[in-house]
Amino acid sequence: SIIVIVGLMLAFIDTNTISRLIGNESGFLGVLFSAVVGSTVMVPTFVAFSTANTLLNSGAGYAQVAALVSTLTFVGIMTFSLEAKYIGKKTAFYRNFFAFLFSFIVAYFIGGILG
Repeated sequence: SIIVIVGLMLAFIDTNTISRLIGNESGFLGVLFSAVVGSTVMVPTFVAFSTANTLLNSGAGYAQVAALVSTLTFVGIMTFSLEAKYIGKKTAFYRNFFAFLFSFIVAYFIGGILG
């Protein structure tokens, strides 16, 4: 169902909109937008990578997609309560917070290398 939703979103959003929101020219705001979206959405890893490829082919920037994939796989706002139940609220918060910050480091390096 997630793949269908992503496919429908990409069908209705044109490449100009994708480039404007998360393209190379969007800069830090595009990376921030991607990181926030990636932190709040819960998708399997295989869907994250295929979505990243589709976004890159639609005009998204490397740094922005790196931030999206990094937060999709490392940050879990949707699973925070479950995580906090097992490792504690404070530890879950710090793990998610540092993973969120790490996504910007990943985006910087990937954007610098591939961008």
